[in-house]
Amino acid sequence: MARHFILCIGYLLASMVYVLAQNECSKIPPELEKASKDCCQPPKLKEGNAQNKCAKIDNIFCLLECVFNETQIIQNGQVNTANLKARFDVELQPDPEYIPIAMNAVQTCYTFVTQKMKNKDEKVGGCSVLPSLVSECTDTQIFVNCPANKWKSNQLCDSAKAYLKKCPVLNFPMNN
Repeated sequence: MARHFILCIGYLLASMVYVLAQNECSKIPPELEKASKDCCQPPKLKEGNAQNKCAKIDNIFCLLECVFNETQIIQNGQVNTANLKARFDVELQPDPEYIPIAMNAVQTCYTFVTQKMKNKDEKVGGCSVLPSLVSECTDTQIFVNCPANKWKSNQLCDSAKAYLKKCPVLNFPMNN
């Protein structure tokens, strides 16, 4: 999961190009592309059962759909906070200060993504894109709300944080 967090941050910073025209978020500042995982020390994660059950899946969309299904964090079109908390209590046990940040991030991102998606049933490789978009947004929110003791404050990192606060994950079809 830590590897997923690092990959998502890199993917996030490199892939925010599909946004509305004439929007201040439509052009990624060149320095942002150089920002890395070094800005926010990723949480230490303890692998849960879902990661073990889904580990052999190569397609990221299918992997995240599997994790979401196994953990049942989304049920009946809503975030199941009890299941989410149980998951984070296990996975984030080594870094508990991330638990409230991650809880809030998933809830915020699920609402944001479901409101912005044009086609909520969109699939890639036969798997839903929703878990991937929620995960990507969640990683952004964890980065933006990184605990002070895990944050490396410098011009590049602070610029990346400011941009991502202003321009959350927007690399999917949006409603106008």
